[in-house]
Amino acid sequence: LPWVAQRLRGQTAWKAQLGIRQGRPELTVTTDLTGMASDWPAPLRKPESLAWPARWQNSIADGGRDQLRLDVGTAVQLRLLREWIGDDQPVRLVAGSLGLHEPAPALAADGPFAVRARLDRLDVDAWRMALQGGAVGGGGAPVTATPAAAGATSALPAMPVAGMPPWLIQADVAELALAGLRVRDARLQLREETAAQPRRWAWDLQSAQIQGRGHWRVPSSASDSGQLTVRLDKLQLPLPAAADAAAAAAPPAPWSSGAPAAALAADRAATARWPALDLRIDTLELRGRSVGSVALQAAPGAAVAGRPADAIWRIAPLELRMPGATLRANGQWTPPAAPGAAATASAGLVALDIDLELQDSARLAAHWGWNDALRGGNGRLSGKVSWPGEPWAMELATLDGRLNLALSQGQFLKAEPGIGRLLGILSLQSLPRRLLLDFRDIFQQGFAFDDVRGEILLSRGRATTDELRMTGVQATVLIGGSADLVKETQDLRVLIVPEVNAGAASLAYLAVNPAVGLGTFLAQLVLRDPLRAAGSREFLVTGSMADPKVERVERAGGTPQALPTPLPTPVPASGPASAVPAPSTTLR
Repeated sequence: LPWVAQRLRGQTAWKAQLGIRQGRPELTVTTDLTGMASDWPAPLRKPESLAWPARWQNSIADGGRDQLRLDVGTAVQLRLLREWIGDDQPVRLVAGSLGLHEPAPALAADGPFAVRARLDRLDVDAWRMALQGGAVGGGGAPVTATPAAAGATSALPAMPVAGMPPWLIQADVAELALAGLRVRDARLQLREETAAQPRRWAWDLQSAQIQGRGHWRVPSSASDSGQLTVRLDKLQLPLPAAADAAAAAAPPAPWSSGAPAAALAADRAATARWPALDLRIDTLELRGRSVGSVALQAAPGAAVAGRPADAIWRIAPLELRMPGATLRANGQWTPPAAPGAAATASAGLVALDIDLELQDSARLAAHWGWNDALRGGNGRLSGKVSWPGEPWAMELATLDGRLNLALSQGQFLKAEPGIGRLLGILSLQSLPRRLLLDFRDIFQQGFAFDDVRGEILLSRGRATTDELRMTGVQATVLIGGSADLVKETQDLRVLIVPEVNAGAASLAYLAVNPAVGLGTFLAQLVLRDPLRAAGSREFLVTGSMADPKVERVERAGGTPQALPTPLPTPVPASGPASAVPAPSTTLR
Protein backbone atom coordinates (compact mmCIF):
# COMPACT_ATOMS: atom_id res chain seq x y z
CA LEU A 1 0.00 0.00 0.00
CA PRO A 2 1.32 3.52 -0.77
CA TRP A 3 0.91 4.76 2.82
CA VAL A 4 3.12 1.88 4.00
CA ALA A 5 5.70 2.29 1.23
CA GLN A 6 6.31 5.98 2.01
CA ARG A 7 8.57 4.98 4.91
CA LEU A 8 10.45 2.31 2.97
CA ARG A 9 13.67 3.00 1.04
CA GLY A 10 16.32 1.13 -0.87
CA GLN A 11 16.19 -1.77 -3.30
CA THR A 12 16.26 -5.54 -2.98
CA ALA A 13 16.42 -8.62 -5.17
CA TRP A 14 13.21 -10.61 -5.56
CA LYS A 15 11.66 -13.51 -7.41
CA ALA A 16 8.13 -13.56 -8.80
CA GLN A 17 5.77 -16.17 -10.15
CA LEU A 18 2.75 -14.99 -12.17
CA GLY A 19 -0.36 -16.96 -13.04
CA ILE A 20 -3.86 -16.23 -14.38
CA ARG A 21 -7.01 -17.61 -12.78
CA GLN A 22 -10.60 -16.68 -13.66
CA GLY A 23 -9.17 -13.94 -15.82
CA ARG A 24 -7.32 -12.29 -12.93
CA PRO A 25 -3.63 -12.41 -12.02
CA GLU A 26 -2.22 -14.48 -9.16
CA LEU A 27 1.22 -13.27 -8.05
CA THR A 28 3.77 -14.77 -5.65
CA VAL A 29 6.85 -12.70 -4.68
CA THR A 30 9.70 -13.91 -2.44
CA THR A 31 12.65 -11.86 -1.14
CA ASP A 32 14.95 -11.54 1.87
CA LEU A 33 14.58 -7.71 1.79
CA THR A 34 18.35 -7.21 2.04
CA GLY A 35 19.10 -3.67 0.85
CA MET A 36 15.63 -2.40 1.84
CA ALA A 37 15.21 -0.24 4.94
CA SER A 38 12.05 0.56 6.92
CA ASP A 39 11.71 3.81 8.88
CA TRP A 40 8.52 2.74 10.60
CA PRO A 41 8.87 2.42 14.40
CA ALA A 42 9.50 -0.93 16.05
CA PRO A 43 8.52 -3.65 15.47
CA LEU A 44 8.65 -2.66 11.78
CA ARG A 45 11.97 -0.78 11.82
CA LYS A 46 14.69 -2.42 9.72
CA PRO A 47 18.20 -1.43 8.55
CA GLU A 48 19.23 -2.14 4.95
CA SER A 49 21.74 -4.84 5.85
CA LEU A 50 19.32 -7.02 7.83
CA ALA A 51 17.71 -9.97 6.03
CA TRP A 52 13.98 -10.51 6.52
CA PRO A 53 12.78 -13.52 4.51
CA ALA A 54 9.40 -12.44 3.11
CA ARG A 55 6.67 -13.92 0.91
CA TRP A 56 3.77 -12.05 -0.72
CA GLN A 57 0.98 -14.00 -2.43
CA ASN A 58 -2.49 -13.33 -3.74
CA SER A 59 -4.99 -16.08 -4.52
CA ILE A 60 -8.15 -15.67 -6.55
CA ALA A 61 -11.33 -16.80 -4.75
CA ASP A 62 -14.92 -17.20 -5.90
CA GLY A 63 -17.35 -14.28 -6.03
CA GLY A 64 -14.91 -11.72 -7.43
CA ARG A 65 -12.67 -11.81 -4.41
CA ASP A 66 -9.02 -12.50 -3.75
CA GLN A 67 -6.95 -13.16 -0.63
CA LEU A 68 -3.57 -11.56 0.03
CA ARG A 69 -0.99 -13.10 2.35
CA LEU A 70 2.24 -11.51 3.56
CA ASP A 71 4.65 -13.42 5.81
CA VAL A 72 7.91 -11.93 7.11
CA GLY A 73 9.64 -14.78 8.88
CA THR A 74 7.57 -15.74 11.91
CA ALA A 75 7.22 -12.14 13.09
CA VAL A 76 4.66 -10.66 10.66
CA GLN A 77 1.55 -12.27 9.24
CA LEU A 78 -0.81 -10.11 7.19
CA ARG A 79 -4.06 -11.43 5.74
CA LEU A 80 -6.43 -9.43 3.50
CA LEU A 81 -9.67 -10.41 1.76
CA ARG A 82 -10.61 -8.06 -1.08
CA GLU A 83 -13.66 -7.73 -3.31
CA TRP A 84 -13.39 -6.22 -6.78
CA ILE A 85 -16.12 -3.63 -7.36
CA GLY A 86 -15.36 -2.97 -11.02
CA ASP A 87 -12.56 -2.46 -13.52
CA ASP A 88 -12.48 1.31 -12.96
CA GLN A 89 -13.32 1.25 -9.24
CA PRO A 90 -11.16 0.55 -6.18
CA VAL A 91 -11.48 -2.75 -4.41
CA ARG A 92 -13.39 -3.13 -1.17
CA LEU A 93 -11.56 -4.62 1.79
CA VAL A 94 -13.93 -7.24 3.12
CA ALA A 95 -11.72 -8.45 5.99
CA GLY A 96 -8.21 -8.04 7.30
CA SER A 97 -5.96 -9.27 10.11
CA LEU A 98 -2.39 -8.80 11.26
CA GLY A 99 -0.20 -10.78 13.62
CA LEU A 100 3.05 -9.43 15.12
CA HIS A 101 4.95 -12.26 16.79
CA GLU A 102 1.53 -13.89 16.96
CA PRO A 103 -0.53 -15.82 14.37
CA ALA A 104 -2.81 -13.50 12.42
CA PRO A 105 -6.44 -13.74 13.65
CA ALA A 106 -8.87 -15.60 11.41
CA LEU A 107 -10.48 -13.42 8.76
CA ALA A 108 -14.07 -12.40 9.55
CA ALA A 109 -16.05 -10.97 6.64
CA ASP A 110 -17.40 -7.48 7.43
CA GLY A 111 -15.74 -7.65 10.84
CA PRO A 112 -13.01 -5.38 12.23
CA PHE A 113 -9.44 -5.30 10.98
CA ALA A 114 -8.06 -7.44 13.80
CA VAL A 115 -4.48 -7.07 15.05
CA ARG A 116 -2.80 -9.34 17.60
CA ALA A 117 0.69 -8.54 18.87
CA ARG A 118 3.14 -9.81 21.47
CA LEU A 119 6.07 -7.41 21.76
CA ASP A 120 9.07 -6.78 23.95
CA ARG A 121 8.65 -3.00 23.47
CA LEU A 122 6.15 -0.66 21.83
CA ASP A 123 6.69 3.09 21.60
CA VAL A 124 3.22 4.63 21.29
CA ASP A 125 4.71 8.11 20.95
CA ALA A 126 6.87 7.05 18.00
CA TRP A 127 3.87 5.48 16.25
CA ARG A 128 1.72 8.53 16.96
CA MET A 129 4.33 10.74 15.31
CA ALA A 130 4.72 8.35 12.38
CA LEU A 131 0.98 8.39 11.77
CA GLN A 132 0.40 12.06 12.69
CA GLY A 133 -1.90 13.57 10.12
CA GLY A 134 -2.53 10.29 8.29
CA ALA A 135 -5.75 8.41 8.76
CA VAL A 136 -6.31 4.68 8.55
CA GLY A 137 -10.05 4.84 8.76
CA GLY A 138 -12.99 2.53 9.11
CA GLY A 139 -16.60 2.34 8.18
CA GLY A 140 -18.04 2.59 4.70
CA ALA A 141 -16.37 5.63 3.14
CA PRO A 142 -13.25 5.55 0.97
CA VAL A 143 -10.19 6.41 3.01
CA THR A 144 -8.49 9.65 2.03
CA ALA A 145 -6.38 11.73 4.39
CA THR A 146 -7.43 15.38 4.21
CA PRO A 147 -5.44 18.54 4.99
CA ALA A 148 -7.78 19.22 7.90
CA ALA A 149 -6.86 15.92 9.47
CA ALA A 150 -3.21 16.36 8.77
CA GLY A 151 -2.52 18.74 11.63
CA ALA A 152 1.09 19.85 11.75
CA THR A 153 2.44 17.17 9.40
CA SER A 154 1.79 16.08 5.84
CA ALA A 155 -1.14 13.79 5.13
CA LEU A 156 -0.68 10.18 4.17
CA PRO A 157 -1.55 9.31 0.56
CA ALA A 158 -5.06 8.14 -0.17
CA MET A 159 -5.53 4.40 0.13
CA PRO A 160 -6.94 2.74 -3.03
CA VAL A 161 -9.42 0.80 -0.91
CA ALA A 162 -13.10 1.52 -0.33
CA GLY A 163 -14.76 0.64 2.95
CA MET A 164 -11.72 0.02 5.16
CA PRO A 165 -12.96 -1.97 8.20
CA PRO A 166 -12.62 -0.41 11.66
CA TRP A 167 -9.57 -1.45 13.65
CA LEU A 168 -9.44 -3.79 16.66
CA ILE A 169 -5.93 -3.98 18.15
CA GLN A 170 -4.91 -6.24 21.02
CA ALA A 171 -1.32 -6.26 22.24
CA ASP A 172 0.66 -7.76 25.09
CA VAL A 173 3.75 -5.60 25.62
CA ALA A 174 6.58 -6.17 28.08
CA GLU A 175 7.48 -2.46 27.96
CA LEU A 176 5.07 0.18 26.68
CA ALA A 177 6.51 3.68 26.09
CA LEU A 178 3.75 6.25 26.45
CA ALA A 179 4.08 10.05 26.82
CA GLY A 180 7.80 9.64 27.50
CA LEU A 181 7.11 7.13 30.31
CA ARG A 182 7.53 3.37 30.61
CA VAL A 183 4.72 0.97 31.53
CA ARG A 184 5.60 -2.63 32.33
CA ASP A 185 3.71 -5.81 31.42
CA ALA A 186 0.91 -4.02 29.60
CA ARG A 187 -2.14 -5.51 27.92
CA LEU A 188 -3.57 -2.93 25.54
CA GLN A 189 -6.76 -2.98 23.49
CA LEU A 190 -7.73 -0.30 20.96
CA ARG A 191 -11.06 -0.32 19.17
CA GLU A 192 -12.04 2.17 16.47
CA GLU A 193 -15.64 3.19 17.16
CA THR A 194 -16.27 5.75 14.42
CA ALA A 195 -14.51 6.40 11.12
CA ALA A 196 -16.39 9.57 10.14
CA GLN A 197 -15.02 12.88 11.43
CA PRO A 198 -14.45 13.24 14.28
CA ARG A 199 -12.97 9.74 14.52
CA ARG A 200 -13.18 8.09 17.92
CA TRP A 201 -11.31 5.22 19.57
CA ALA A 202 -12.01 3.25 22.75
CA TRP A 203 -9.06 1.90 24.70
CA ASP A 204 -8.40 -0.39 27.64
CA LEU A 205 -5.04 -0.70 29.40
CA GLN A 206 -4.19 -3.22 32.10
CA SER A 207 -0.68 -3.30 33.57
CA ALA A 208 1.19 -3.50 36.85
CA GLN A 209 1.10 0.31 37.16
CA ILE A 210 -2.02 1.43 35.26
CA GLN A 211 -5.47 -0.12 35.12
CA GLY A 212 -8.23 1.67 33.28
CA ARG A 213 -10.06 2.57 30.12
CA GLY A 214 -11.27 5.55 28.15
CA HIS A 215 -11.81 7.17 24.76
CA TRP A 216 -9.73 9.20 22.33
CA ARG A 217 -11.35 11.64 19.87
CA VAL A 218 -8.94 12.17 17.01
CA PRO A 219 -8.26 15.80 15.96
CA SER A 220 -10.48 16.71 13.01
CA SER A 221 -8.62 19.86 11.91
CA ALA A 222 -5.30 21.66 12.26
CA SER A 223 -6.72 23.77 15.12
CA ASP A 224 -8.20 20.78 16.96
CA SER A 225 -6.04 18.99 19.55
CA GLY A 226 -8.50 16.19 20.18
CA GLN A 227 -10.06 14.97 23.43
CA LEU A 228 -8.75 12.23 25.74
CA THR A 229 -11.12 10.75 28.32
CA VAL A 230 -9.43 8.63 31.00
CA ARG A 231 -11.06 6.53 33.70
CA LEU A 232 -8.46 4.72 35.80
CA ASP A 233 -9.10 2.24 38.57
CA LYS A 234 -5.46 2.57 39.68
CA LEU A 235 -2.36 4.57 38.80
CA GLN A 236 1.05 4.04 40.42
CA LEU A 237 3.56 6.91 40.32
CA PRO A 238 6.26 7.67 39.54
CA LEU A 239 6.46 5.85 36.23
CA PRO A 240 10.04 5.36 35.00
CA ALA A 241 11.17 7.37 31.98
CA ALA A 242 11.33 5.63 28.61
CA ALA A 243 14.90 4.69 27.75
CA ASP A 244 15.21 6.41 24.34
CA ALA A 245 18.80 7.43 24.96
CA ALA A 246 19.86 3.91 25.92
CA ALA A 247 18.11 2.44 22.91
CA ALA A 248 19.75 4.98 20.61
CA ALA A 249 23.25 4.12 21.86
CA ALA A 250 22.99 0.57 20.50
CA PRO A 251 22.88 -0.29 16.76
CA PRO A 252 19.41 -1.01 15.37
CA ALA A 253 18.40 -4.61 15.98
CA PRO A 254 15.48 -6.58 14.53
CA TRP A 255 12.22 -5.16 15.86
CA SER A 256 14.02 -2.52 17.96
CA SER A 257 13.31 1.20 17.94
CA GLY A 258 16.59 2.11 16.26
CA ALA A 259 15.76 5.83 16.14
CA PRO A 260 18.39 8.26 17.49
CA ALA A 261 17.24 9.99 20.66
CA ALA A 262 17.99 13.44 19.20
CA ALA A 263 15.78 12.73 16.20
CA LEU A 264 12.96 11.49 18.43
CA ALA A 265 13.29 14.61 20.62
CA ALA A 266 13.14 16.96 17.64
CA ASP A 267 10.19 15.07 16.17
CA ARG A 268 8.31 15.14 19.48
CA ALA A 269 8.96 18.87 19.90
CA ALA A 270 7.67 19.56 16.39
CA THR A 271 4.52 17.44 16.61
CA ALA A 272 3.56 17.71 20.30
CA ARG A 273 -0.13 18.62 20.49
CA TRP A 274 -1.46 18.03 23.97
CA PRO A 275 -5.17 17.27 23.85
CA ALA A 276 -8.04 18.30 26.06
CA LEU A 277 -8.14 15.90 29.00
CA ASP A 278 -10.93 14.59 31.22
CA LEU A 279 -9.30 12.41 33.88
CA ARG A 280 -10.65 10.44 36.84
CA ILE A 281 -8.47 8.20 39.03
CA ASP A 282 -10.11 6.12 41.74
CA THR A 283 -6.84 5.19 43.48
CA LEU A 284 -3.61 7.11 43.01
CA GLU A 285 -0.49 5.55 44.54
CA LEU A 286 2.73 7.50 45.06
CA ARG A 287 5.89 5.49 45.81
CA GLY A 288 3.89 2.58 47.12
CA ARG A 289 1.49 4.63 49.28
CA SER A 290 -2.16 5.27 48.47
CA VAL A 291 -2.76 9.01 48.03
CA GLY A 292 -6.45 9.31 47.20
CA SER A 293 -8.74 9.96 44.23
CA VAL A 294 -8.07 12.48 41.48
CA ALA A 295 -10.26 14.49 39.10
CA LEU A 296 -8.66 16.69 36.45
CA GLN A 297 -9.85 18.86 33.57
CA ALA A 298 -7.24 20.31 31.23
CA ALA A 299 -7.19 21.84 27.76
CA PRO A 300 -4.88 23.76 25.42
CA GLY A 301 -4.53 27.39 26.49
CA ALA A 302 -3.43 30.75 25.13
CA ALA A 303 -0.26 31.15 23.10
CA VAL A 304 3.00 32.36 24.63
CA ALA A 305 6.08 33.84 22.97
CA GLY A 306 7.58 31.38 20.52
CA ARG A 307 5.01 28.65 21.23
CA PRO A 308 1.67 27.87 19.54
CA ALA A 309 -1.54 28.16 21.53
CA ASP A 310 -1.98 24.40 21.87
CA ALA A 311 1.53 24.08 23.38
CA ILE A 312 0.19 25.44 26.70
CA TRP A 313 -1.94 23.20 28.87
CA ARG A 314 -4.49 24.94 31.11
CA ILE A 315 -5.19 22.93 34.27
CA ALA A 316 -8.57 23.86 35.71
CA PRO A 317 -9.65 22.37 37.90
CA LEU A 318 -7.56 19.68 39.61
CA GLU A 319 -9.02 18.03 42.69
CA LEU A 320 -7.28 15.48 44.91
CA ARG A 321 -9.34 13.94 47.71
CA MET A 322 -7.37 12.41 50.59
CA PRO A 323 -8.39 11.21 54.05
CA GLY A 324 -8.80 14.37 56.12
CA ALA A 325 -8.11 16.87 53.32
CA THR A 326 -9.03 18.03 49.82
CA LEU A 327 -6.53 19.71 47.47
CA ARG A 328 -7.87 21.96 44.71
CA ALA A 329 -5.62 23.59 42.13
CA ASN A 330 -5.62 25.42 38.83
CA GLY A 331 -2.84 26.76 36.66
CA GLN A 332 -0.93 25.76 33.57
CA TRP A 333 1.78 23.56 32.17
CA THR A 334 4.20 24.77 29.52
CA PRO A 335 5.59 21.52 28.04
CA PRO A 336 9.32 21.35 27.28
CA ALA A 337 10.51 22.57 23.91
CA ALA A 338 12.36 19.26 23.59
CA PRO A 339 12.79 16.33 25.99
CA GLY A 340 16.03 16.27 27.93
CA ALA A 341 16.54 20.05 28.06
CA ALA A 342 18.07 21.69 31.13
CA ALA A 343 15.85 22.62 34.07
CA THR A 344 14.96 26.05 32.74
CA ALA A 345 11.87 27.53 31.11
CA SER A 346 12.81 25.65 27.91
CA ALA A 347 12.54 22.41 29.88
CA GLY A 348 8.89 23.12 30.66
CA LEU A 349 7.24 24.53 33.77
CA VAL A 350 4.24 23.59 35.90
CA ALA A 351 2.74 26.53 37.82
CA LEU A 352 -0.31 26.11 40.06
CA ASP A 353 -2.47 28.05 42.49
CA ILE A 354 -3.31 25.56 45.24
CA ASP A 355 -5.77 25.42 48.13
CA LEU A 356 -5.46 22.51 50.57
CA GLU A 357 -8.53 22.35 52.79
CA LEU A 358 -7.65 20.52 56.01
CA GLN A 359 -10.72 18.94 57.60
CA ASP A 360 -8.65 16.72 59.94
CA SER A 361 -4.90 17.31 59.86
CA ALA A 362 -4.19 14.37 62.18
CA ARG A 363 -5.96 11.96 59.83
CA LEU A 364 -4.03 13.36 56.85
CA ALA A 365 -0.69 13.06 58.67
CA ALA A 366 -1.45 9.45 59.63
CA HIS A 367 -2.41 8.69 56.03
CA TRP A 368 1.06 9.79 54.92
CA GLY A 369 2.70 7.60 57.53
CA TRP A 370 3.25 10.24 60.22
CA ASN A 371 1.35 8.43 62.92
CA ASP A 372 0.94 10.22 66.26
CA ALA A 373 2.44 13.39 64.80
CA LEU A 374 -0.68 15.53 65.14
CA ARG A 375 -4.00 15.53 66.93
CA GLY A 376 -7.00 17.39 65.52
CA GLY A 377 -6.34 20.55 63.55
CA ASN A 378 -8.42 22.05 60.76
CA GLY A 379 -7.75 24.94 58.40
CA ARG A 380 -6.05 25.43 55.05
CA LEU A 381 -2.74 25.73 53.25
CA SER A 382 -2.90 27.92 50.13
CA GLY A 383 -0.61 29.71 47.74
CA LYS A 384 1.47 29.11 44.61
CA VAL A 385 3.85 26.30 43.68
CA SER A 386 5.91 25.56 40.58
CA TRP A 387 8.44 23.02 39.34
CA PRO A 388 10.24 22.33 36.05
CA GLY A 389 9.34 19.46 33.75
CA GLU A 390 6.06 17.58 33.61
CA PRO A 391 3.03 17.59 35.96
CA TRP A 392 3.72 14.00 37.01
CA ALA A 393 7.42 14.69 37.76
CA MET A 394 7.21 16.89 40.86
CA GLU A 395 10.20 16.45 43.19
CA LEU A 396 10.97 18.24 46.46
CA ALA A 397 14.43 19.12 45.15
CA THR A 398 12.96 21.25 42.33
CA LEU A 399 9.88 22.62 44.10
CA ASP A 400 9.40 26.40 44.47
CA GLY A 401 6.47 28.19 46.06
CA ARG A 402 4.93 30.66 48.49
CA LEU A 403 2.38 29.20 50.90
CA ASN A 404 0.20 30.52 53.71
CA LEU A 405 -0.81 28.26 56.60
CA ALA A 406 -3.84 28.78 58.83
CA LEU A 407 -4.60 26.01 61.29
CA SER A 408 -6.73 25.88 64.45
CA GLN A 409 -7.67 23.65 67.37
CA GLY A 410 -5.05 20.90 67.41
CA GLN A 411 -1.94 19.54 69.04
CA PHE A 412 1.53 18.78 67.67
CA LEU A 413 2.81 15.46 68.98
CA LYS A 414 6.24 13.90 68.65
CA ALA A 415 6.87 12.31 65.23
CA GLU A 416 9.65 10.03 64.08
CA PRO A 417 9.75 8.94 60.40
CA GLY A 418 11.15 11.10 57.58
CA ILE A 419 9.92 14.64 57.12
CA GLY A 420 7.28 13.87 59.76
CA ARG A 421 10.05 14.69 62.24
CA LEU A 422 9.50 18.34 61.27
CA LEU A 423 6.10 18.05 62.97
CA GLY A 424 7.93 16.63 65.97
CA ILE A 425 9.96 19.82 66.14
CA LEU A 426 6.74 21.82 66.22
CA SER A 427 5.65 19.74 69.21
CA LEU A 428 8.73 21.17 71.01
CA GLN A 429 9.29 17.83 72.75
CA SER A 430 12.75 17.72 71.16
CA LEU A 431 13.85 20.60 73.37
CA PRO A 432 15.78 19.23 76.38
CA ARG A 433 13.88 19.34 79.65
CA ARG A 434 16.74 21.12 81.38
CA LEU A 435 16.28 23.98 78.91
CA LEU A 436 12.49 24.08 79.08
CA LEU A 437 12.46 24.68 82.85
CA ASP A 438 8.93 25.78 83.73
CA PHE A 439 7.56 24.86 80.28
CA ARG A 440 7.69 21.11 80.99
CA ASP A 441 3.95 20.83 81.67
CA ILE A 442 3.11 22.74 78.49
CA PHE A 443 5.12 20.58 76.08
CA GLN A 444 5.33 17.20 77.79
CA GLN A 445 2.57 15.78 75.57
CA GLY A 446 3.25 18.10 72.64
CA PHE A 447 2.13 21.66 72.07
CA ALA A 448 -1.65 22.18 72.05
CA PHE A 449 -2.57 25.17 69.90
CA ASP A 450 -5.59 27.33 69.32
CA ASP A 451 -4.14 28.91 66.19
CA VAL A 452 -1.17 28.40 63.84
CA ARG A 453 -0.43 30.96 61.13
CA GLY A 454 2.50 31.71 58.94
CA GLU A 455 4.01 32.18 55.52
CA ILE A 456 6.40 29.60 54.05
CA LEU A 457 8.66 30.14 51.06
CA LEU A 458 9.88 27.11 49.12
CA SER A 459 13.01 27.21 46.99
CA ARG A 460 14.39 24.00 45.50
CA GLY A 461 13.01 21.97 48.39
CA ARG A 462 14.12 24.37 51.15
CA ALA A 463 11.34 25.85 53.30
CA THR A 464 12.00 29.28 54.86
CA THR A 465 9.81 31.25 57.28
CA ASP A 466 10.05 34.14 59.73
CA GLU A 467 6.35 34.29 60.48
CA LEU A 468 5.30 30.90 61.83
CA ARG A 469 3.34 31.59 65.03
CA MET A 470 1.61 29.04 67.24
CA THR A 471 -0.78 30.39 69.86
CA GLY A 472 -1.99 28.26 72.78
CA VAL A 473 -3.72 28.84 76.09
CA GLN A 474 -0.47 28.73 78.08
CA ALA A 475 2.12 30.00 75.62
CA THR A 476 2.83 31.50 72.23
CA VAL A 477 5.61 30.00 70.10
CA LEU A 478 7.30 31.83 67.21
CA ILE A 479 9.57 30.00 64.77
CA GLY A 480 11.88 31.49 62.15
CA GLY A 481 14.51 29.93 59.92
CA SER A 482 14.71 27.25 57.27
CA ALA A 483 14.34 23.49 56.82
CA ASP A 484 15.80 21.43 53.98
CA LEU A 485 13.03 18.97 53.09
CA VAL A 486 15.34 16.94 50.85
CA LYS A 487 18.30 16.55 53.21
CA GLU A 488 15.98 16.58 56.27
CA THR A 489 17.95 19.22 58.14
CA GLN A 490 16.95 22.51 59.79
CA ASP A 491 18.31 25.81 61.01
CA LEU A 492 15.58 27.30 63.21
CA ARG A 493 15.16 29.80 66.02
CA VAL A 494 12.34 29.15 68.44
CA LEU A 495 10.90 31.72 70.87
CA ILE A 496 8.54 30.55 73.63
CA VAL A 497 6.55 33.27 75.38
CA PRO A 498 4.39 32.28 78.40
CA GLU A 499 0.82 33.49 78.81
CA VAL A 500 0.95 34.94 82.35
CA ASN A 501 -2.29 36.86 81.83
CA ALA A 502 -5.01 35.09 79.88
CA GLY A 503 -6.81 38.37 79.32
CA ALA A 504 -3.91 40.18 77.68
CA ALA A 505 -5.08 40.80 74.13
CA SER A 506 -1.88 42.56 73.02
CA LEU A 507 0.17 39.35 72.81
CA ALA A 508 -2.54 37.52 70.92
CA TYR A 509 -2.68 40.40 68.43
CA LEU A 510 1.06 40.43 67.93
CA ALA A 511 1.15 36.66 67.53
CA VAL A 512 -1.39 36.49 64.73
CA ASN A 513 -0.77 39.74 62.88
CA PRO A 514 1.20 38.71 59.74
CA ALA A 515 2.50 42.25 59.29
CA VAL A 516 4.62 41.93 62.44
CA GLY A 517 7.92 40.05 62.12
CA LEU A 518 9.76 38.27 64.91
CA GLY A 519 12.27 41.06 65.44
CA THR A 520 9.48 43.62 65.80
CA PHE A 521 7.55 41.25 68.03
CA LEU A 522 10.44 40.94 70.47
CA ALA A 523 10.95 44.68 70.65
CA GLN A 524 7.26 45.36 71.28
CA LEU A 525 7.09 42.54 73.81
CA VAL A 526 9.85 44.10 75.93
CA LEU A 527 8.11 47.50 75.86
CA ARG A 528 4.58 46.27 76.49
CA ASP A 529 5.12 43.32 78.81
CA PRO A 530 8.60 43.11 80.36
CA LEU A 531 7.45 40.40 82.81
CA ARG A 532 6.43 38.12 79.98
CA ALA A 533 9.60 38.98 78.07
CA ALA A 534 11.69 38.01 81.08
CA GLY A 535 9.94 34.63 81.29
CA SER A 536 10.37 33.81 77.60
CA ARG A 537 12.92 31.33 76.26
CA GLU A 538 14.76 31.33 72.92
CA PHE A 539 16.46 28.32 71.27
CA LEU A 540 18.50 27.43 68.18
CA VAL A 541 17.50 24.12 66.57
CA THR A 542 20.01 22.87 63.97
CA GLY A 543 21.30 19.64 62.45
CA SER A 544 19.29 16.69 61.18
CA MET A 545 15.60 16.23 61.84
CA ALA A 546 16.39 12.75 63.16
CA ASP A 547 18.80 14.06 65.80
CA PRO A 548 18.37 17.83 66.20
CA LYS A 549 20.90 19.92 68.09
CA VAL A 550 19.20 22.36 70.49
CA GLU A 551 20.95 25.31 72.12
CA ARG A 552 19.50 27.99 74.34
CA VAL A 553 20.15 31.56 73.18
CA GLU A 554 21.52 33.65 76.02
CA ARG A 555 20.29 37.22 76.28
CA ALA A 556 22.26 40.42 76.50
CA GLY A 557 20.99 42.69 79.26
CA GLY A 558 17.87 40.63 79.80
CA THR A 559 16.53 41.40 76.31
CA PRO A 560 15.78 38.60 73.85
CA GLN A 561 17.97 38.67 70.74
CA ALA A 562 16.29 40.00 67.65
CA LEU A 563 15.60 37.48 64.89
CA PRO A 564 16.03 38.18 61.15
CA THR A 565 14.07 40.81 59.28
CA PRO A 566 10.62 39.44 58.41
CA LEU A 567 9.84 38.24 54.91
CA PRO A 568 7.81 40.58 52.68
CA THR A 569 4.06 40.37 52.98
CA PRO A 570 2.85 37.72 50.46
CA VAL A 571 0.93 38.81 47.40
CA PRO A 572 -2.52 37.18 47.37
CA ALA A 573 -2.80 34.44 44.75
CA SER A 574 -4.99 35.58 41.88
CA GLY A 575 -5.24 34.94 38.17
CA PRO A 576 -3.22 32.29 36.34
CA ALA A 577 -0.45 30.68 38.32
CA SER A 578 3.08 31.78 37.54
CA ALA A 579 6.57 30.82 38.52
CA VAL A 580 7.44 31.59 42.13
CA PRO A 581 10.63 33.56 42.81
CA ALA A 582 13.23 32.22 45.22
CA PRO A 583 13.30 33.76 48.72
CA SER A 584 15.36 36.93 49.02
CA THR A 585 16.21 36.54 52.73
CA THR A 586 18.23 33.91 54.54
CA LEU A 587 18.67 33.04 58.19
CA ARG A 588 22.11 33.26 59.71
